[in-house]
Amino acid sequence: MRTASFINLLTPKEKAEYSEVCWDILQKAYANIGGFGSAQTPEDLAKDTFLWKLNRKGGKIVAVRIYKAQYGRKAIASATDGSHAGKAALMEIFKEDLTRAWTECSGAVEKILMRMGGDKYIVPAEYAAKLTNKSDIEISEDGLHYTRDIAGHRHEKVIIGTPKGISIIR
Repeated sequence: MRTASFINLLTPKEKAEYSEVCWDILQKAYANIGGFGSAQTPEDLAKDTFLWKLNRKGGKIVAVRIYKAQYGRKAIASATDGSHAGKAALMEIFKEDLTRAWTECSGAVEKILMRMGGDKYIVPAEYAAKLTNKSDIEISEDGLHYTRDIAGHRHEKVIIGTPKGISIIR
């Protein structure tokens, strides 16, 4: 059951109120890979993204998911404040996003989404170049995973979710 503490922000003005706290949560969550790298400042993040989905508990932001407008909603970042409430809220967002958004993922996020039924929403790797607008895609033998450059390093990814505006046979 969805709680009433979710907030959807679309405009830079709406995002401005939450930009610092969201920026801090993202930087901490991505610290082990050098910090969140999709934007240089909280203001750039607000300006250059489509949608922010937040969860607030007790007046505090506990979960954040950031999207670009790219073949529908492309989730580009997810983070929590580390609390149980934040993790539960993010799992709720992940589950909903299987049918409303898509993401390139690997590691823990891939495992979580697969446990939630994400195997029914895997996009074959042959669509990765078009969806990501990247030409350096190397498709793995399984036909589902692919490798591409991200911040100067090769990363294996899989696309899970529901992109819009592209016909995918499942």
